[in-house]
Amino acid sequence: MADLNQQNLDGVDNANELTQLVQNMLNQMQQRFQNMSDNIVSRIDDMGKRIDELEASIADLVNEAQNDPDVANNQRPGAGAIANQNLIDCYEHVKSQSNGQKPDANLLQKCEPFKREIQEVLISDRLVMSELIKQRLIILKRISHTFKAVPAEPSLY
Repeated sequence: MADLNQQNLDGVDNANELTQLVQNMLNQMQQRFQNMSDNIVSRIDDMGKRIDELEASIADLVNEAQNDPDVANNQRPGAGAIANQNLIDCYEHVKSQSNGQKPDANLLQKCEPFKREIQEVLISDRLVMSELIKQRLIILKRISHTFKAVPAEPSLY
């Protein structure tokens, strides 16, 4: 009986069945990999569309911010340049008044309004920068939520 079982295992029918089984398994694996590949490509396309939508939203926000009079009033173009020019003006004023001599306290007091204006400009710039940072953080949170919203690929094994 053992010889009969051994003969059936080594026979042509068994080799054909084994070949067919291996081909079926390979076809199933190929189909699974194709499905996974298609799924990954579609998700990448979907994420690309979402990124395009986010970029469009960011562009819209930037355009709205540029056209918004409240934001435009808070932003002083060249605020740093204004501060530098005021310092230069103050220096030139003190220099011209002192004729090369060390300026006295009265002349230095004339620079006090410039110091206050410079401080106001710097505070305004800090406020504008903090608003821009807040907007960028909101955008980054939206982007991270977008990527978290894409479900993970279920395991096939």
